[in-house]
Amino acid sequence: MLNGTYLLATLVVAAFILWPEESIAVLTAWSLKIQMHFLNYRLKWMAWRMYRSIIKMSKESGFPHPGPFTFVNIWDRESSD
Repeated sequence: MLNGTYLLATLVVAAFILWPEESIAVLTAWSLKIQMHFLNYRLKWMAWRMYRSIIKMSKESGFPHPGPFTFVNIWDRESSD
């Protein structure tokens, strides 16, 4: 396990030495993908919570039950351009 960690660290350092711009671009792309997934799951959680509160309020007020919960992922949405 320890040798594998040293090997991975050595490969990462070697990649930064040999190809610094490409290595930074790869790390930036990974970081942005992680941030996008985190934002998507946070928006989904908040939308579901709002949906649950709308169901609760509609039951208390006597309004009909809203439709089923649907959420469109960030990467599946149409741009407004």
